[in-house]
Amino acid sequence: MEHQHTQPFISIMKNYPEQLLDLVAEGRKFIGYFCTYTPIEVIHASGFVPIRLLGGSGPVEKAYSLVPDFICPYMKRTLEKALAGKFDFLSGVIQGYTCDVACGLVNIWKEHTSGDIFATVPLPYNDTPAGRNFFKAEIDNLIKRLNNAGGTFSMSALINSIELYGNIRRHLMSLYKDGYAGRLPLSAEELHYIGLASTITPPETFLDMLRTLSSSIEDTPLTIRSEGMPVLISGSLIEDPLVSCVSIERRKEMVLNACREYKIDGVVMHRNKSCVPITLGQMDIKRTLEKELGIPSVIIDADHMDARNFSVAQFQARADAFMEMLLAKKF
Repeated sequence: MEHQHTQPFISIMKNYPEQLLDLVAEGRKFIGYFCTYTPIEVIHASGFVPIRLLGGSGPVEKAYSLVPDFICPYMKRTLEKALAGKFDFLSGVIQGYTCDVACGLVNIWKEHTSGDIFATVPLPYNDTPAGRNFFKAEIDNLIKRLNNAGGTFSMSALINSIELYGNIRRHLMSLYKDGYAGRLPLSAEELHYIGLASTITPPETFLDMLRTLSSSIEDTPLTIRSEGMPVLISGSLIEDPLVSCVSIERRKEMVLNACREYKIDGVVMHRNKSCVPITLGQMDIKRTLEKELGIPSVIIDADHMDARNFSVAQFQARADAFMEMLLAKKF
């Protein structure tokens, strides 16, 4: 059952990106980004609203005239929507250099869509003094380009933006922890909508929405967590601008720590073979989970945009085998 105060978040997701057009008419300027590692606080401090470009599900047709079939389905779907004019309201696209596809897509968007700024931000592979100096120089260059595109960056604005996004992340983390502890009258699906809405809503508006939600449920009686087997879903990129997106050891550490903290019984990993940063190291993580924690895991192959590339038979076989391992471990 949907909680009444999650309706605004769900509405945002269902009406994306059309719900942003009224704000554009009011003079708000939006800049799109694809994945993690994009310095959204810098974009916001320059007077723009950074929003995640969501591809949604559906076929790809026009985009194939510009990109090959084997690249990331998500990137293909966002380009498909851009070529259909769905993102014409954007002032541009900025993306951290997470992979070659992301970098190439920014250039394709520049050639085939409208906008004032299209930029890829190179990222250091290691957190070292030299890496930090390199990253600072790239951010300084980005700020210049944002200002040339009509931005109004200032250090005071950056401090405010960092604080704003920090408050949002703390509120979201609190919701996730309360949900795990059984203190939240929201479903996992509703939490998922809330998390996604955070990426496509002006942050000031979203923080107010979170505060309203928190106030509406703070007096709700504690719920008893139903019996079950906690399962961790893995497959997203880690969000740390100073850790390489292909850092297997870092990702392995995060998965193992989450399993320990939340007493996970099993792990489901999504593998998209066209996205190397996500899939690289998954077999290593799978072996480590079983060796160090005794936790069974399964890797599911799926195209997360186009259902035509999903094998129900393969999924069913792997899911059945995984459930047998889970039940054997539990009982």
